[in-house]
Amino acid sequence: MTASQGLAKGARTLTPGEYEQAYDRLTAVVRRSGTRLDADTAHDALAEALAVIGVTAPPADPPVGKPHHRTDG
Repeated sequence: MTASQGLAKGARTLTPGEYEQAYDRLTAVVRRSGTRLDADTAHDALAEALAVIGVTAPPADPPVGKPHHRTDG
């Protein structure tokens, strides 16, 4: 099953707390295996795994000091 097939089932978005728990468990398993993942790779892997079962990650917080959207003027 691909990520897009999982999303087709009807997605549910995790709460930020649920996502953090899943991220912590993913990185703990990786560390136990002796492997290291950078944060971007860990988040990408988690998003792909969740998408397969029709679950999406919560929207990312905007970078500190950056506007939420572009404004004219």
